[in-house]
Amino acid sequence: ASAPAAAAAAAAIAAAAGTVALQRAASCEADDDIRFQDLPAEYEEQRFLPARPYPAWDRNWDYCEPSDREVARALRHAWPIADYADAVRSLYAEHTNRSSERVERLLERTPEAELPALYRRAYLEHAYGGAPTRHIILVRHGQYDEQRPLSRALSRPAGVPDRDFGMPLDEAFPRLDAEQTLTPLGRQQATATGRRIAEMLRGALQEEGREAHVRLHVSTLTRAKETADLIAAELPAGRVRRLAPDPNLAEGYPPAHRIPYSKGALADGAREVHVEGARMEAAYRALVYRGRPPYPPDDGAGGGRGD
Repeated sequence: ASAPAAAAAAAAIAAAAGTVALQRAASCEADDDIRFQDLPAEYEEQRFLPARPYPAWDRNWDYCEPSDREVARALRHAWPIADYADAVRSLYAEHTNRSSERVERLLERTPEAELPALYRRAYLEHAYGGAPTRHIILVRHGQYDEQRPLSRALSRPAGVPDRDFGMPLDEAFPRLDAEQTLTPLGRQQATATGRRIAEMLRGALQEEGREAHVRLHVSTLTRAKETADLIAAELPAGRVRRLAPDPNLAEGYPPAHRIPYSKGALADGAREVHVEGARMEAAYRALVYRGRPPYPPDDGAGGGRGD
């Protein structure tokens, strides 16, 4: 076929696929049983509910928001705060070069009820250099041998799906994991990634006193550990903290039901959401959080929080 004809055929296929996708979306919205936030009563406990309904933002999503008392202690302000406007003025005067006129304009447009939040926010942004910025680099493992025949044999003994396969305490999955090693291309990918990360983190990897600032986390999966080893080999020795492999970081079923969902999906995934969802949420909460400003260098708390 000519190039124009092939291009036209490809466009027609893409258009058809888009039409089917829109039809499916429309049918999902039309079906009251599978609307975006609806679940049958027996699965209601597994419905994800944000702390603040969308589009509101939960300012304390990671439970790292300091209390007013903690801020006052860190800034050595008298507690309880008698006048939050004066406390904000003092904070900006001590920790920023912002003019008093700008601070007054900020206070004028801030409702009195929101002054405590302004006090906490200004502390996080400005006190003692402000809260440190935490950079989290997510790296997928390199290409690996999926071992599909072995996977089918272990996950479907006698042709019947084993719903415990891959779950905690399952004795069959480790056999598969041990065989799912990186391919030669996967090893090349991991090495190239290590070199790129070394370039990205050059400052932290070379500056004295920052030896503990770069940490390498990895799951217990064989392919992930192999990838981490190859990345670490490209980073300066003694400049990266290697943490023990964490089973919570391993892949798993999504921590919430997919909505809209297909027929039978809820029954098939309820146990995985119940078990794997909690594990994956724990991994996220342990690693994804905001830093805080350090205490004053001569403070009795030890000079910093280690974030």
